Amino acid sequence: SFALDLGGLNSSGKAVYMTTAKNGTVGINFNNNSSGVFAGGSFEGVFATESGVSSQLNINMNGSGTQSITIYKAANGSQHGFENDLDGKKDMSIGIVTVYSGKFIMNTEVSVENLYLYGGTLQFSSPEKVGGLTIDSGDSVTLLFDGTIKTGDLSIGASPVDIVFSDEDLTSQQITVFEFDYLAENIDVESVFTAYDESGKILGGEFELVREGVAGSLIYTVPEPEAIAALFGIAALVFALRRRK
Repeated sequence: SFALDLGGLNSSGKAVYMTTAKNGTVGINFNNNSSGVFAGGSFEGVFATESGVSSQLNINMNGSGTQSITIYKAANGSQHGFENDLDGKKDMSIGIVTVYSGKFIMNTEVSVENLYLYGGTLQFSSPEKVGGLTIDSGDSVTLLFDGTIKTGDLSIGASPVDIVFSDEDLTSQQITVFEFDYLAENIDVESVFTAYDESGKILGGEFELVREGVAGSLIYTVPEPEAIAALFGIAALVFALRRRK
Protein backbone atom coordinates (compact mmCIF):
# COMPACT_ATOMS: atom_id res chain seq x y z
CA SER A 1 0.00 0.00 0.00
CA PHE A 2 1.14 3.57 -0.50
CA ALA A 3 -0.09 7.12 -0.03
CA LEU A 4 0.29 10.21 -2.17
CA ASP A 5 0.33 13.49 -0.22
CA LEU A 6 -0.55 16.12 -2.80
CA GLY A 7 -1.17 19.84 -3.02
CA GLY A 8 -3.47 19.22 -5.98
CA LEU A 9 -3.96 16.86 -8.89
CA ASN A 10 -4.39 18.03 -12.48
CA SER A 11 -4.70 16.11 -15.73
CA SER A 12 -4.19 19.13 -18.02
CA GLY A 13 -7.39 18.54 -19.93
CA LYS A 14 -6.62 14.92 -20.83
CA ALA A 15 -7.90 11.76 -19.21
CA VAL A 16 -5.23 9.66 -17.51
CA TYR A 17 -5.25 6.07 -16.35
CA MET A 18 -3.35 4.69 -13.37
CA THR A 19 -2.97 0.96 -12.75
CA THR A 20 -1.73 -1.34 -10.01
CA ALA A 21 -0.01 -4.62 -10.85
CA LYS A 22 -0.34 -6.04 -7.32
CA ASN A 23 -3.07 -6.17 -4.70
CA GLY A 24 -2.95 -3.06 -2.57
CA THR A 25 -4.42 0.13 -1.23
CA VAL A 26 -3.77 3.54 -2.79
CA GLY A 27 -4.39 6.61 -0.67
CA ILE A 28 -4.59 10.13 -2.13
CA ASN A 29 -4.36 12.84 0.53
CA PHE A 30 -4.92 16.46 -0.51
CA ASN A 31 -3.21 18.88 1.90
CA ASN A 32 -1.96 22.46 2.09
CA ASN A 33 1.79 22.97 1.84
CA SER A 34 3.89 24.28 4.72
CA SER A 35 2.87 27.84 3.81
CA GLY A 36 -0.82 26.98 4.00
CA VAL A 37 -1.30 27.07 0.23
CA PHE A 38 -3.32 24.51 -1.72
CA ALA A 39 -2.86 24.48 -5.49
CA GLY A 40 -5.84 22.24 -6.29
CA GLY A 41 -6.68 21.19 -9.81
CA SER A 42 -9.00 19.23 -12.06
CA PHE A 43 -8.30 15.56 -12.77
CA GLU A 44 -10.14 13.05 -14.93
CA GLY A 45 -9.14 9.49 -15.53
CA VAL A 46 -9.39 5.78 -14.82
CA PHE A 47 -8.01 3.93 -11.80
CA ALA A 48 -7.59 0.35 -12.91
CA THR A 49 -5.91 -2.92 -11.95
CA GLU A 50 -4.28 -5.64 -13.95
CA SER A 51 -6.23 -8.85 -14.49
CA GLY A 52 -6.46 -10.92 -11.31
CA VAL A 53 -5.45 -7.98 -9.06
CA SER A 54 -7.71 -6.35 -6.49
CA SER A 55 -6.89 -2.82 -5.28
CA GLN A 56 -8.70 -0.07 -3.42
CA LEU A 57 -8.54 3.72 -3.76
CA ASN A 58 -9.12 6.02 -0.76
CA ILE A 59 -9.26 9.84 -0.99
CA ASN A 60 -8.95 12.47 1.76
CA MET A 61 -9.62 16.14 1.00
CA ASN A 62 -7.98 18.38 3.58
CA GLY A 63 -6.79 21.29 1.43
CA SER A 64 -8.13 24.83 1.69
CA GLY A 65 -8.83 25.30 -2.03
CA THR A 66 -10.76 23.45 -4.76
CA GLN A 67 -10.04 19.98 -6.12
CA SER A 68 -12.10 18.26 -8.81
CA ILE A 69 -11.88 14.57 -9.71
CA THR A 70 -13.76 12.68 -12.41
CA ILE A 71 -13.36 8.89 -12.43
CA TYR A 72 -14.45 6.81 -15.41
CA LYS A 73 -15.00 3.06 -15.55
CA ALA A 74 -12.25 1.07 -17.26
CA ALA A 75 -14.90 -0.45 -19.52
CA ASN A 76 -15.59 3.06 -20.86
CA GLY A 77 -11.92 3.86 -21.49
CA SER A 78 -12.30 3.92 -25.25
CA GLN A 79 -14.68 6.88 -24.90
CA HIS A 80 -11.86 8.90 -23.32
CA GLY A 81 -8.99 8.24 -25.68
CA PHE A 82 -7.55 4.95 -24.36
CA GLU A 83 -8.64 2.74 -27.26
CA ASN A 84 -7.42 -0.79 -26.37
CA ASP A 85 -5.11 0.26 -23.53
CA LEU A 86 -7.54 -0.92 -20.85
CA ASP A 87 -8.53 -4.26 -22.39
CA GLY A 88 -8.53 -6.93 -19.69
CA LYS A 89 -8.22 -4.39 -16.87
CA LYS A 90 -10.85 -3.76 -14.21
CA ASP A 91 -11.66 -0.86 -11.92
CA MET A 92 -10.02 -0.26 -8.58
CA SER A 93 -12.71 -0.22 -5.95
CA ILE A 94 -13.24 3.15 -4.22
CA GLY A 95 -13.30 2.55 -0.49
CA ILE A 96 -13.42 5.76 1.55
CA VAL A 97 -13.79 9.35 0.37
CA THR A 98 -13.56 11.92 3.17
CA VAL A 99 -13.87 15.71 2.97
CA TYR A 100 -12.52 17.72 5.90
CA SER A 101 -12.06 21.17 4.37
CA GLY A 102 -11.95 23.11 1.11
CA LYS A 103 -14.19 22.36 -1.86
CA PHE A 104 -14.17 18.85 -3.30
CA ILE A 105 -15.95 18.03 -6.55
CA MET A 106 -16.28 14.34 -7.41
CA ASN A 107 -17.97 12.79 -10.42
CA THR A 108 -17.53 9.03 -10.54
CA GLU A 109 -18.83 6.20 -12.68
CA VAL A 110 -17.39 3.79 -10.09
CA SER A 111 -19.34 3.27 -6.88
CA VAL A 112 -17.99 4.61 -3.56
CA GLU A 113 -18.18 2.38 -0.52
CA ASN A 114 -18.24 5.13 2.13
CA LEU A 115 -18.54 8.90 1.68
CA TYR A 116 -17.90 11.24 4.63
CA LEU A 117 -18.47 15.00 4.81
CA TYR A 118 -16.84 16.29 8.00
CA GLY A 119 -16.19 19.88 6.89
CA GLY A 120 -15.90 22.17 3.89
CA THR A 121 -17.94 21.78 0.72
CA LEU A 122 -18.82 18.70 -1.32
CA GLN A 123 -20.25 18.41 -4.82
CA PHE A 124 -20.86 14.75 -5.63
CA SER A 125 -22.48 12.94 -8.52
CA SER A 126 -22.59 9.29 -9.51
CA PRO A 127 -25.03 6.97 -11.27
CA GLU A 128 -23.98 4.31 -8.74
CA LYS A 129 -25.27 3.90 -5.18
CA VAL A 130 -22.95 4.93 -2.35
CA GLY A 131 -22.60 2.24 0.30
CA GLY A 132 -22.86 4.71 3.18
CA LEU A 133 -23.05 8.51 3.42
CA THR A 134 -22.20 10.32 6.67
CA ILE A 135 -22.51 14.08 7.17
CA ASP A 136 -21.30 15.20 10.58
CA SER A 137 -19.22 18.14 11.80
CA GLY A 138 -18.85 20.58 14.64
CA ASP A 139 -19.31 23.42 12.12
CA SER A 140 -21.69 23.90 9.23
CA VAL A 141 -20.96 22.02 6.02
CA THR A 142 -22.11 22.70 2.47
CA LEU A 143 -23.46 20.32 -0.15
CA LEU A 144 -23.55 21.66 -3.71
CA PHE A 145 -26.44 19.72 -5.21
CA ASP A 146 -25.43 17.86 -8.38
CA GLY A 147 -28.18 15.30 -8.69
CA THR A 148 -29.79 12.86 -6.26
CA ILE A 149 -27.31 10.92 -4.13
CA LYS A 150 -28.42 7.31 -3.74
CA THR A 151 -27.02 5.61 -0.67
CA GLY A 152 -27.44 2.50 1.43
CA ASP A 153 -26.97 3.95 4.93
CA LEU A 154 -27.49 7.65 5.61
CA SER A 155 -26.21 9.27 8.81
CA ILE A 156 -26.69 12.98 9.52
CA GLY A 157 -25.11 14.59 12.59
CA ALA A 158 -26.55 17.53 14.50
CA SER A 159 -24.56 20.09 12.51
CA PRO A 160 -26.30 22.53 10.16
CA VAL A 161 -26.09 21.44 6.52
CA ASP A 162 -26.36 24.09 3.79
CA ILE A 163 -27.57 22.79 0.43
CA VAL A 164 -26.98 24.98 -2.63
CA PHE A 165 -29.24 24.55 -5.65
CA SER A 166 -28.58 25.92 -9.12
CA ASP A 167 -31.07 28.02 -11.07
CA GLU A 168 -31.70 24.96 -13.25
CA ASP A 169 -32.44 22.82 -10.18
CA LEU A 170 -34.97 25.37 -8.98
CA THR A 171 -37.09 25.06 -12.10
CA SER A 172 -38.42 21.82 -10.57
CA GLN A 173 -41.22 21.89 -8.04
CA GLN A 174 -39.61 19.15 -5.92
CA ILE A 175 -35.99 18.01 -5.68
CA THR A 176 -34.92 14.63 -4.31
CA VAL A 177 -31.67 15.29 -2.44
CA PHE A 178 -31.06 11.78 -1.05
CA GLU A 179 -32.53 8.34 -1.56
CA PHE A 180 -31.55 5.94 1.23
CA ASP A 181 -32.10 2.34 2.29
CA TYR A 182 -31.65 3.10 5.99
CA LEU A 183 -31.50 6.28 8.06
CA ALA A 184 -29.30 5.85 11.12
CA GLU A 185 -31.23 8.33 13.31
CA ASN A 186 -34.35 10.46 13.37
CA ILE A 187 -33.58 14.06 12.48
CA ASP A 188 -35.49 17.32 12.41
CA VAL A 189 -34.80 18.16 8.77
CA GLU A 190 -36.10 21.73 9.03
CA SER A 191 -33.53 22.56 11.73
CA VAL A 192 -30.66 20.67 10.04
CA PHE A 193 -30.96 21.67 6.37
CA THR A 194 -31.07 25.15 4.83
CA ALA A 195 -31.55 25.79 1.10
CA TYR A 196 -29.58 28.45 -0.77
CA ASP A 197 -29.39 29.63 -4.35
CA GLU A 198 -26.08 30.08 -6.18
CA SER A 199 -25.78 33.71 -5.07
CA GLY A 200 -25.87 32.69 -1.41
CA LYS A 201 -29.45 33.77 -0.65
CA ILE A 202 -31.64 31.64 1.62
CA LEU A 203 -34.53 30.21 -0.37
CA GLY A 204 -37.01 29.11 2.23
CA GLY A 205 -39.04 26.18 0.95
CA GLU A 206 -39.44 22.94 2.88
CA PHE A 207 -37.38 19.83 3.48
CA GLU A 208 -39.27 16.63 4.21
CA LEU A 209 -38.38 13.03 4.99
CA VAL A 210 -40.55 10.63 3.03
CA ARG A 211 -40.33 7.19 4.63
CA GLU A 212 -41.15 3.75 3.28
CA GLY A 213 -40.33 1.58 6.27
CA VAL A 214 -36.63 2.13 7.08
CA ALA A 215 -35.93 3.38 3.55
CA GLY A 216 -36.93 6.74 2.15
CA SER A 217 -35.95 10.05 0.60
CA LEU A 218 -35.12 13.61 1.58
CA ILE A 219 -37.30 15.89 -0.55
CA TYR A 220 -36.95 19.65 -0.95
CA THR A 221 -40.04 21.53 -2.10
CA VAL A 222 -39.10 24.70 -3.98
CA PRO A 223 -41.02 27.81 -2.90
CA GLU A 224 -43.23 29.51 -5.44
CA PRO A 225 -41.50 32.33 -7.37
CA GLU A 226 -43.72 34.87 -5.59
CA ALA A 227 -42.52 33.59 -2.22
CA ILE A 228 -38.88 33.82 -3.27
CA ALA A 229 -39.42 37.38 -4.52
CA ALA A 230 -41.08 38.30 -1.22
CA LEU A 231 -38.15 36.92 0.76
CA PHE A 232 -35.66 38.90 -1.33
CA GLY A 233 -37.82 42.00 -0.92
CA ILE A 234 -37.82 41.64 2.88
CA ALA A 235 -34.05 41.18 2.86
CA ALA A 236 -33.61 44.31 0.73
CA LEU A 237 -35.88 46.30 3.08
CA VAL A 238 -33.95 45.19 6.16
CA PHE A 239 -30.69 46.14 4.45
CA ALA A 240 -32.06 49.58 3.53
CA LEU A 241 -33.28 50.23 7.09
CA ARG A 242 -29.90 49.27 8.49
CA ARG A 243 -28.17 51.69 6.09
CA ARG A 244 -30.50 54.49 7.18
CA LYS A 245 -29.70 53.80 10.82
